[in-house]
Amino acid sequence: MPRSTSSSVGIAEKASFASPLRDPDKLMRSTRLGAFHQTRLSFARALIRRMRREEWQIQRQYMDIGIDNVGEALYLVNTPQGIYSFLAFAHSIDPRKRTDRAIAEVWDYTFVLCEGHVDESQKSRLCKNLPHQDAGRYETTELVFSRANKSGRLFDDVVSSLAKGKEPAKASIADIGYLIRTTAVFANGKFGIADYSRLRHRSGLPHSFEAQMLAVYLIRQFSIDTVHHLSEKLAPQTAIKLSSTTQRLVGVGNATGLGMAPFLVEHPKLFNAWVSCRETAIARVTSLPKTDKAKWQRFMDLLQRAIRHIEQWKTSDERQKNRLITLAHELRGLNSAISSEKYLLGPDSDYPWKKLMHEIAISFSPEAEEMLASLILEPHGVIVDALEECLDAKETEILRPEQAISQLLQTIEDTYSWAVKFDFAGSNSHHYFWYRSAVKSEPRLGISGSDIGQHREMIVGIAREIASLHSDLIHLSQAERETTSIGMFLLRNSKHRATVERVQTLSKYPYAEIRDNLLASDCLPVDLLRCKLAFFGATKFDPKSDRWVRVVLFQGAPVVEDLFDADYDCDDWLFASDSEV
Repeated sequence: MPRSTSSSVGIAEKASFASPLRDPDKLMRSTRLGAFHQTRLSFARALIRRMRREEWQIQRQYMDIGIDNVGEALYLVNTPQGIYSFLAFAHSIDPRKRTDRAIAEVWDYTFVLCEGHVDESQKSRLCKNLPHQDAGRYETTELVFSRANKSGRLFDDVVSSLAKGKEPAKASIADIGYLIRTTAVFANGKFGIADYSRLRHRSGLPHSFEAQMLAVYLIRQFSIDTVHHLSEKLAPQTAIKLSSTTQRLVGVGNATGLGMAPFLVEHPKLFNAWVSCRETAIARVTSLPKTDKAKWQRFMDLLQRAIRHIEQWKTSDERQKNRLITLAHELRGLNSAISSEKYLLGPDSDYPWKKLMHEIAISFSPEAEEMLASLILEPHGVIVDALEECLDAKETEILRPEQAISQLLQTIEDTYSWAVKFDFAGSNSHHYFWYRSAVKSEPRLGISGSDIGQHREMIVGIAREIASLHSDLIHLSQAERETTSIGMFLLRNSKHRATVERVQTLSKYPYAEIRDNLLASDCLPVDLLRCKLAFFGATKFDPKSDRWVRVVLFQGAPVVEDLFDADYDCDDWLFASDSEV
């Protein structure tokens, strides 16, 4: 692959590096995307850096929650761009109704992030509507709303332990990773709240998923504050607070299902920007001819932390268990080999990061190779972090009807050869169909020919659409291909309009397409979920089926008090474990 293919775009042009970006034919496969990890450029990491850099002030205004878990809390976020209010409502629910499933109707907690101050009238309306979540009514000053449940394994135990004056075991908190778990974080115009255009142009949270990440960070702080608050209510004479190091081990759990998967297909230019930024960062680091002792030692320390993180990464999924066993084995082997100087790597070697990625990691499993990519970026914030400004994209697609059919056909065969290679004759090649449910308007996956809903099919099977277009084009005579425009072709074949527009628009974006048949019987949507969640900054992926996954966000991140501590390194929380936070 060339170092910069046209529109990898403004991103690659801003980089000065010798290493090529990785081949999209290798990288943009579901199994590889499903092995991505958090990096310095993940949205959660970028948000924390911005909060520290701009000296955001986060203050809890009040917390009025009783032992019965009923009440509310309010936080104010003061930024250079304006004030945001974060309102939380606590609810007493029947534990038997506590579920991650979309059919849930009650939750332990509901939240909303708003622009400006919340007055009594707005709070009264939200108090009535927010517990109903998507069935409620909202206004455009409300940016994000969410809901969460307590961790059945940890929340009450931590409250009880703190009430007795005992610090809970850090290992147990590190293993589970959260006190409460969200089941949805809604934004970008859903159900009447602020549309993304408002966020991008009128708010101080203009970047991809920045408002959502802020809401999740505040949910995390709320969970810590709540266990402190409830333990003190239980036993004011003996209650203690979690130590600072233990607080940092608390993240926010998240349960994510199919609703997130089609996003990467529906926003291809944005997806290209995310992957291009990540790959440009890797190329910048691997192009460095030398490193220094401090950066190398930082990498070695992080390698040790990553190994411990893997030990505390629990999953019930057999596929992921096996991947973790291999991952731990490969990283331990790498650590031993480097320590024994088997690879002759270190500050004195030439192109040490390139050798790690292109000579050593290439023999690793995808899980280990992608974790190593995260690790080598970490000591190089100076040349990596500015790329976070390139994580957005204008997503317009423009049809060029004047283009000759022969030119479009050549583009397909050059850029979309991966799609044309699939054989769509067999039933296994179109085993699934994607559609939006009538009740929740959420993406769902059905089995072709047996499940209802195929009349509501979403265009997620891009490979099938490309192959169909290609088939119709190659059946034209050579003279027709040379003399007929795409516009004339579409007058007779209007079903191909969206596909033609997609090919014309995306041919210069190497990381825009997932190069698999997403309708095939071996499609695992959970890989797409993990990819997107890794860009959010999620860790400890725990698939519960091939269609939904649990993760942890912000584990190891600085808590609010750390943001005000000039001596605390707020950017040192990759792959948190109980050994170092």
